[in-house]
Amino acid sequence: MKALIPAAGLGTRWYPWARVVPKELLPVGRHPAIHLILDEAVAAGIDDIGIIIRYGKELIRIYVEQIWQSSQAGVKLTWLFQDHPLGVGDALLSAKGWIGGEPVAVLYPDELHPVSGGLAKLVAAFSKR
Repeated sequence: MKALIPAAGLGTRWYPWARVVPKELLPVGRHPAIHLILDEAVAAGIDDIGIIIRYGKELIRIYVEQIWQSSQAGVKLTWLFQDHPLGVGDALLSAKGWIGGEPVAVLYPDELHPVSGGLAKLVAAFSKR
């Protein structure tokens, strides 16, 4: 199973903070929000993760590759790019080729859940099918 994280938006609901730092990198406790989402995916047994970004969101890639991924063995990251922030639907369509016909969990960096929460239960239920 794959996980897809759309992170190409403008962050207008988080203005003015998101003007300085992408909302995905805003701290939630000791880590940025995207760190917690990635940890949730890995804890659920997902090892193939796609992250959709756009121009201006390079800090996300730097953080994930240099900080988060350095402690993760066996997790495959794929970077997908959305040319313009045209909404979540357009972002998901930009990942159509990467998704292929496989099942995918879509995780939003501004919706946080416990590591042992819903995603782990959904993956387990899907695996039993």
